Amino acid sequence: NCQQVVDCKKIGYGAVAIGENAQGASVIGTSCGFGNLAGAKSEAVKQCAKYGGLNCAVKNTWNG
Repeated sequence: NCQQVVDCKKIGYGAVAIGENAQGASVIGTSCGFGNLAGAKSEAVKQCAKYGGLNCAVKNTWNG
């Protein structure tokens, strides 16, 4: 089942990070509208961890 996980109102860099919670379920963190790629990646990993993700890693990035 597909779900929308990010809705960006700003143009800029974005990223998606994925990890797993303690039960092994996937946890997603996203970011968008950043002025640089490093900031977008960092925020996506931060958001993943905030929602219980362990070993969060960036899986996709974009600029637009």
